Amino acid sequence: MKGNKYGCIFRMGLEEAMEYRFDFVMTLLSMIFPVITSICLWTAVNQNTDSIASTGYTYPQLLLYTILAALMSKLITTGFENQINEDIKMGGLNKYIVKPVSYLRYRYCAFMGNTCPSMILFLTLTAATMIYFSFYYGIYSDGLRVFLFLVTLLLAVSLRFLLFLCVAMWSFWFADASGMFGTINVVIWVISGGIFPVTIFGTVIENVSKILPFQYLTQFSVDTISGRLALGEIKQGLGVQCIWMFVLGILAVYLWNRGLKNYVAVGG
Repeated sequence: MKGNKYGCIFRMGLEEAMEYRFDFVMTLLSMIFPVITSICLWTAVNQNTDSIASTGYTYPQLLLYTILAALMSKLITTGFENQINEDIKMGGLNKYIVKPVSYLRYRYCAFMGNTCPSMILFLTLTAATMIYFSFYYGIYSDGLRVFLFLVTLLLAVSLRFLLFLCVAMWSFWFADASGMFGTINVVIWVISGGIFPVTIFGTVIENVSKILPFQYLTQFSVDTISGRLALGEIKQGLGVQCIWMFVLGILAVYLWNRGLKNYVAVGG
């Protein structure tokens, strides 16, 4: 019975995502300019072999990274943090508290349903991109690497949800937290490798990023499918992803329980 209940929530999120087709298409088109700009930048840098070598990527790998990272950052987004902020600020949370539905599980199922169309499009475009790069640049991915990529992608989506769920919990302690969400989104977009690989900042930053959750939102999955990471590094990264999911999950529940004590059930 409970499974059917959350299954319905998942379908509601899926239907909601399909309603906004125009916004979906515009989101896709909006990433064309930054992708072209980045490709022109790496092409110019490619004229200097030493500069390319310092990034830890080959020129084809950088081109592939630019395209896939842009796709992943633009298509697999959140946005539910604003809805949580609205529920808390306007009292919309009331109707969820009195119902036999976990609000956190509700948000997760709705988020996954909302993300499903974007995920399908992302995987389709990724497959087309990989076919192109295999023909023209010789970058291949075997079945095992493709499977590991899908696993890292699923974990990255869940990790992204938990991270922004923790951010959304700030709404319990601020009159209106929506203003900071935009800033946080941009910061995470950069430090997750959504624009360019974190490795270009140097060895120290790269090593620090390996123990923080942000790289595992975008860069880790892209590096897995592009063949830059060895299997041992992928397994280690999967372990870090799982650890951060556990930590952020515990933190989200803690913030939720503490926040409910401050929540004033008015409006709604």
